[in-house]
Amino acid sequence: MSKPKTPKKPTTTPRRFSRKDWRARDRRRHPGTLDRHQVEGIALHWPGMPHPLGTVTAVMNALRSWQRMHMDDNGWSDIAYQVAIDQQGNRYRLRGLKNRSAANGDTSLNLRYGAVLLVLAEGEKPSPAMIAEVRRVVARHRALFPRSRKIVPHSAIRPGGTDCPGDAVRKLIDGGVFAPVVLR
Repeated sequence: MSKPKTPKKPTTTPRRFSRKDWRARDRRRHPGTLDRHQVEGIALHWPGMPHPLGTVTAVMNALRSWQRMHMDDNGWSDIAYQVAIDQQGNRYRLRGLKNRSAANGDTSLNLRYGAVLLVLAEGEKPSPAMIAEVRRVVARHRALFPRSRKIVPHSAIRPGGTDCPGDAVRKLIDGGVFAPVVLR
């Protein structure tokens, strides 16, 4: 009698989406390039939505909505974050890692920290695919900015306070989960 076959786990390779892919608006002006000697780390953010976004289309629609709010209501040059990562581990280029964000609270913080948006609803925990992609982004950020050693929740640096990026992400940051794996 032959052994029963173990079903294969579906493997989905996370995708990378350009600004053109998610149909981003053109920037009003360039946000400015970060100085590799000033950047200390990367801050993790979330939108704190009431419901999870389960499809790429839903994430892209939300990105356009957030971009519209940031540009039209706040008067910023573009969406505030550098990149976004969804639960499937897909990465969306927003401002780009080399460009200054507008998400951390003030000019000084935006010059010292990158800003990664984790597309999570309230109470939602990051998936293994999201965590893996955050690690890749952090590794890339550190390659671009050698002094970028800190991974912080937005709540740790935001003047005036915030609960961003939620308790689940803060616990993972405290546990070192988002640090890139260093191969020796």
